[in-house]
Amino acid sequence: MIKSFKFRIYPTDSQERKIRNVLQLCQSLYNGALEERRNAWSKEKRSVKYKEQQNCLPDLKTQLPEYKDVYSQILQDTLKRVDKGYQGFFRRIKSGEKPGYPRFKSIFRYNSFTYPQSGFKISKDRIFLSKIGYIKLIQHRPVVGKIKTCSVIRTDSGKYYICVTAETEVPVIEVKDRKEIGIDLGIKAYAVTSEGRAFENPKILKRHEKRLAKAQRKLSNKEKKSPARKRAKHHVIRIYEKITNTRADFHHKLSRELVNEYNTIYLEKLNIDSLLSRAKNPRVLNRYISDCGWSKFSNMVQYKAEEAGTQAIFVDPKNTTQICSGCGNCVPKSLSDRKHICNCGLELDRDHNAAINILNRGRAMLAPGRVGTDSPAIIPRSSRL
Repeated sequence: MIKSFKFRIYPTDSQERKIRNVLQLCQSLYNGALEERRNAWSKEKRSVKYKEQQNCLPDLKTQLPEYKDVYSQILQDTLKRVDKGYQGFFRRIKSGEKPGYPRFKSIFRYNSFTYPQSGFKISKDRIFLSKIGYIKLIQHRPVVGKIKTCSVIRTDSGKYYICVTAETEVPVIEVKDRKEIGIDLGIKAYAVTSEGRAFENPKILKRHEKRLAKAQRKLSNKEKKSPARKRAKHHVIRIYEKITNTRADFHHKLSRELVNEYNTIYLEKLNIDSLLSRAKNPRVLNRYISDCGWSKFSNMVQYKAEEAGTQAIFVDPKNTTQICSGCGNCVPKSLSDRKHICNCGLELDRDHNAAINILNRGRAMLAPGRVGTDSPAIIPRSSRL
């Protein structure tokens, strides 16, 4: 199992200049490699492969000596990014999708580079990066497993992080004393369990929308390309970063609480794009749906469950709100109907009813084997929402 660890780093002014220089050179190399592939196909109908471009790196360093200041494997990884973009493009074409052709990246959209195998070393409160030096590191937790790669990331607000991936052993799932739960995700209550427990929606964007609107108005009034506009833009970016971090903190805490308490968690396999397109009041409802971040939360539950040796299973959410969890009859209700009332006598909150249906549907999916990770109901990490 591959696990990632993200840590904040604090480069000095000279180290920050080196990092920016590496990012700029990698961005130029990325765009140059992409242009070479485009021209080769449009003029000669010839496909340029990764190996061909990689073999040209020694000549590139001879013609442009500034590339000698970049660790060689970082340049190779940059070319692999181009190749990966093309592979994804052709894969989506074969599957019948309509993908966009790989695009050139501006310096503002190229924010990371990777040491894929070596060239880095973590020691206490420092990390050594080849061609850059020892950088102050805030390692708030130990790295577990064998370290494979290290990526340096620059955020839009000017902060720097490293993301280390490590290979760890997959824990064995214990099947005794299994405790199961079904979870219905929503807007009014963020999550309601099949036990009737409701987790309040923090409505993070709503808490910051006045401050954000004020900052955006100030930004729109500033003269373009002026220092004042640059400062105003940075202020808007910081607010968005605060919103993102607050939402991620809520997702991490809630997903950790659920994984620690339950052995098997049944979640809805939601199609967020479909929900956004079918909204009757898109300006309001879409904003609330996007603010919830259901997909990211589901992913967190899944990888935390995998790490803990438990299961997160996704089920089809169709009609889970309409079907009665007591008798199985369909009880139509609109979005404004918050109570589920059935002729069989069952009366409870609509989200609680949906959570019970999700639990029952998940149990039915596992009914033949009921244990083990070979069940087709368990979605692998590569197929996350």
